[in-house]
Amino acid sequence: MAVTDILRAWGTTEKEMAPDLLLMRVCYECSEKIAACAIAIAGGGEGVAAVLARTIGGLLAEDPVKAFLQVNAFQGEWFFHKEYFGRFCERLTVTLLWELNAIARKSRRENRGRTGEALELLYFLPSLAERAKYRLDALREALSSFSGK
Repeated sequence: MAVTDILRAWGTTEKEMAPDLLLMRVCYECSEKIAACAIAIAGGGEGVAAVLARTIGGLLAEDPVKAFLQVNAFQGEWFFHKEYFGRFCERLTVTLLWELNAIARKSRRENRGRTGEALELLYFLPSLAERAKYRLDALREALSSFSGK
């Protein structure tokens, strides 16, 4: 069964399908970076916010992510789509939690504190985007304040 057939079975309309398929591709293409972020978070060497903010800032520079977020220029500033950013955050959260869970199962130790810190920042991302007025450069600058760069 094709992915499009599965999405139709879940009630996804044709209009919604293109962004969903693009988001799947984005997550696949960024999966190594998200996995590396999870490893760094679980490792405990650097602060969770710094690792996560640096990873998200890097993802926002990726062409597939920009395409999904429908980044476009208006009066010299780069803006992104609010709704698609929310969907991106949701998928990023699920993917990162999946990776953190896999690491915890392999190492047989729990990382609840660091996972909780990651969730807090991920939960805060849509608010941070709103404060940045959905301007890409402003959001990346705000994220850099978390990472210290």
